[in-house]
Amino acid sequence: MEEVIIKVSDIDILFNCFDEEDISDELANYIENRCSRVLKKEMIIKIITDNKLDDDQKDKIVNAIRTHYGLETKYTMIDNHRTNYTNLILLIIGVLIIVIENIIQVFDTLLNIIDIIGCFIIWESAYNLLFTDSEMDRKIDRAKKIINSKIVFEVKKY
Repeated sequence: MEEVIIKVSDIDILFNCFDEEDISDELANYIENRCSRVLKKEMIIKIITDNKLDDDQKDKIVNAIRTHYGLETKYTMIDNHRTNYTNLILLIIGVLIIVIENIIQVFDTLLNIIDIIGCFIIWESAYNLLFTDSEMDRKIDRAKKIINSKIVFEVKKY
C-alpha cells in the first residue's frame, strides 16, 4: 500500500475555519494531488502530529475527510449524469435536424445551413459523451479511493 503522509503541528489547521465538520481546502487539495500520484487501488492516509490524539479527535478527522470526499463524489456524479443527459438530448436534436433537413429539402442554402448545424450538434454531443466523462470518472475514482483509504495516526518522533 502507498501512503499519503500529512504532517501537522496543530490539528486545527486540518479543518475549515468556517466549518469544523469539513476539512480545509488546503488539505483537500493536498490529498487530491497526492492521491492522483498513487497508482495502487489502496492507500493509507497517515496523519503525523506533535501530540497524541484521543479517539474523539481521531474520529472527528476521519469523519471530516470521508464526509468531504463523499459529498464530492455525490456532486460529481450528479454533474456527470446531468451532462450525459444534456449531451444525449443534443445528439437526438442533431439527428432530428438532419432527418428534417432531408425530408423538407426546400431551399438549397437553407438545407446546407441546417445540415451544418445538425452535424455540429451531433459532433459536439458525441465528443462530450465519449471524451469528457473520463475526467469526471477520474475525479469520482480518486474521491472513492480517498473515502476507502485507511487513515492512521502517528505521533512525531523527535
